[in-house]
Amino acid sequence: MPKVFQRIRERLLRRNRFTSYLLYALGEIILVVAGILIALWINDWNEQRKADQAVRQALRQVRVDLRDDIKEADELFAFFLGKDSLMSLILEGKLTEADYRSDQGLYYPTATTSLELFYPETEGFQQLQSVGGDKSAPYDSLFQQLKSLYGEKQEDLNETNELILNTLRQNLEYMKRHATWLADLYRSPAKLSDASIDFFLNDPYYQNSVAEHFAMVMGNQYVGVLNYRNRAVKLYERVSEFLNIESLPLYPVNAVPDYTGTYYDAEDTLDVLVQNGAYRLRYREDTTESQTLIPFSAEHFTTNEGGFYYVERDTAEVITGFTIRYGDQRYPMERLPKEPPPND
Repeated sequence: MPKVFQRIRERLLRRNRFTSYLLYALGEIILVVAGILIALWINDWNEQRKADQAVRQALRQVRVDLRDDIKEADELFAFFLGKDSLMSLILEGKLTEADYRSDQGLYYPTATTSLELFYPETEGFQQLQSVGGDKSAPYDSLFQQLKSLYGEKQEDLNETNELILNTLRQNLEYMKRHATWLADLYRSPAKLSDASIDFFLNDPYYQNSVAEHFAMVMGNQYVGVLNYRNRAVKLYERVSEFLNIESLPLYPVNAVPDYTGTYYDAEDTLDVLVQNGAYRLRYREDTTESQTLIPFSAEHFTTNEGGFYYVERDTAEVITGFTIRYGDQRYPMERLPKEPPPND
């Protein structure tokens, strides 16, 4: 090809067609420049394609992390339910000496000495940062939301974890210094002495430590995990949309009992219905807002706005209602009987 161009140039010069030669030379320059620009564009396109693939791969890991975080948070709700019930019994003075001497007696002293901590998975987000996910325009909005989740929200969780750990250490330190029976709880077989039962029933410091622990676990940790979970669910759905992956319901309706129906008490009426493959709870006086049910057993669930729901059944195991519990407040809701399906 270069020899062909050279012969054309020589032919034009021999014929003294200088103007035609200039036009030809200009065209040749344009072709060269165009070729360079096309090569640069192809190189840039290829580099952008590789960068986009790296970002999308990181987002796939973020999606896995978010799903794991959501599952771990849901498993923690069972722990929070147990903590809420146990500490409420203590604070309301409903435990007796007979309770501590029963087969479950060794469970009650764990009110201020047992804990579950929540640490979100961050592998995917760290990977996203390392491949420049914050510099890719199509993902900027999503990246900022993930940054808020893994930054501000995780920092709040870490601070709560540290506070709970510190109070647990303080409680154990107090018992170590003031209770000669503490070692009995950790021997095999463990046992509760008369002095230890008297401590758990009557020591004012212990009662105060239960109140403090209750405030931190149910007022801070539970709320923090629930808020993190709510944000994680929305980002899980958005990341799935970016990756063009179907976002399946986290709790398919066929995985838990049929909660659908109308529930009521003297003040409120609410409906439990199925939307997008998941259970939703909606109050009649506010049909524009609904809450997502989060089952953590067949008999218990919470919602994205908090509270614990205890399923009530009759002797035939038919769901007759549920009791909503917020702290020491309980709100029983009856279920309207379902109409039988029409005969064909």
